[in-house]
Amino acid sequence: MSPHPTFKALAYFSLGWCGFPSFALWFFLSFTKKQKILKHWIIYPLLFLIPLFFIYKQWAGCLISDFVAVPYGYTIIWSKSIWKYAYFTYYNLFILTGLYLCFDFMRKTEKASEKKQARIILITCIITLILGSIVNVILPELNIYILPNIASILVLIWSIGLVYAITKYGFMTITPAAAAEDILATMADSLILINPDKKIIRVNKATLDLLGFKEEELIGKPIDNILNGHSLFKGEQFERLIKEGQTKDYDMEYKSKSRETIPVSFSASVMYDKHKQMLGIVGVAKDLRQIEQLIRALQQERSHLDIKVKQRTLELEKANIELKAKTEELISTQVQLIQSAKMAAVGQLGAGVAHELNNPLGGILGYAQFILEKIKRPEFSSEDFKSCIKYIESIERESTRCKGIVESLLKFSRRPISPQPELIDVALAINETLAIIGHQLKLKNITLTTDIPEGLDKVFGITNQLQQVFTNLILNAQQAMPEAGQLKIAARNILGENKVEIEFTDTGCGISEENLKHIFEPFFTTKQKEKGTGLGLAVSYQIIQDHKGTIEIKSEVGKGTTIVIRLPVEIKE
Repeated sequence: MSPHPTFKALAYFSLGWCGFPSFALWFFLSFTKKQKILKHWIIYPLLFLIPLFFIYKQWAGCLISDFVAVPYGYTIIWSKSIWKYAYFTYYNLFILTGLYLCFDFMRKTEKASEKKQARIILITCIITLILGSIVNVILPELNIYILPNIASILVLIWSIGLVYAITKYGFMTITPAAAAEDILATMADSLILINPDKKIIRVNKATLDLLGFKEEELIGKPIDNILNGHSLFKGEQFERLIKEGQTKDYDMEYKSKSRETIPVSFSASVMYDKHKQMLGIVGVAKDLRQIEQLIRALQQERSHLDIKVKQRTLELEKANIELKAKTEELISTQVQLIQSAKMAAVGQLGAGVAHELNNPLGGILGYAQFILEKIKRPEFSSEDFKSCIKYIESIERESTRCKGIVESLLKFSRRPISPQPELIDVALAINETLAIIGHQLKLKNITLTTDIPEGLDKVFGITNQLQQVFTNLILNAQQAMPEAGQLKIAARNILGENKVEIEFTDTGCGISEENLKHIFEPFFTTKQKEKGTGLGLAVSYQIIQDHKGTIEIKSEVGKGTTIVIRLPVEIKE
């Protein structure tokens, strides 16, 4: 069979019908916003090279091979080659892919205008595809020629659908009408349009979901049908709305289809035409149920919190009272402990003080006996009188010495009821302590040397407490040198630190490194039971801490011990 004369024209027309599936898929990719796919490098060779290949095959006569006469005129004859089926596959694959993209886009998009566009394009394309496939492919393959090849004409159906969808809703553009539709469809709050007669003319989906009505059940009904109790659309409130043109956050209640009362915050605005005639009222209502639930929950939580705070406050007040009582008990115990340590030191001083008092008392007794003997003589002369005066002066001197020793001892051992801090002359406090204990050092053959310069800064504290510390340290040094030794007491100002440093250095037996770790612990002692209680250094440490000072001990077994006290001085303004 020789080719029909119009075969050449059909080859030119293949530029359209071979390229149509690619252009259709390109359109679907753009319409469904598949920008990522469109930007891929492979997509354009795929869209253009495949149709060029089939155009070439048509020119080679591998697709439509000729025309044949039929009752209504002429129809095409497809070749028997495999390329015919390859073209059918390419055509249907591209078109069906585009239809799937359009359907998926219609299902997922939230914009009402895009859903409607996709639906129109999808339906018209499916109609075109089905009818075109029947009249141009299926029937000719079955040698049925009752209908002409009108697939190219049927494409107009899809074209009309495209034009309508684009002109009606715009193509990927935002029109005021489409924007309004989208806003109404996606608003989370209830929106109601009311005419001047207070009847509902439009509601959005949020209103229907909130109240449980269908749209036709509300349109044309009075607004009061869905309101409960007091309303913005009655009496003075409505007159004020018309006069002012708007109202914000007016609390009232909706009434749902199930008769549930729904608290809402209602804002309304009156719409006017260009002649200032009222067109209607637009109202927006926010559901307050969740907010009220949160408020109730917060109030309940606050109530529980208030109860807990009151309970905790009572517990803290009770604990504070108990703490205050414990603190007072602790202070009392601390005072008793200091006094106990002090009296223990007094006990240790007893033998030395007794020995020191023994000498002047012996002299007083001797002088008294001598005076008594002189007075008893019958021949009491003026010379005897002068001798008695001399002895009485010696008795007075020795008595004053005894009095000083006893007063120093009493002053040290006295327990003040409420000791008050004062400025302390450190040099004087040390010398007064030595006045009590110095003689005892001589009895133990301990050589005492002092290096206390004049002009030593004064410290702020309690005198007899610091003297108790000095006494404890001197007695400890004495007990560390039972057979003889040397004790040096030095004091100096530490320039730049506003402190006074007092150093006690002995040549006694020393303290082991293990015992140094526990030296300030209460009741820790290395002495025999009758010679120590273990309170002296513990109490001394606490007293120095109370005076905001520090105490350090350095010792080496067999060589001696050095104890350094640092006390802050009173800063002169």
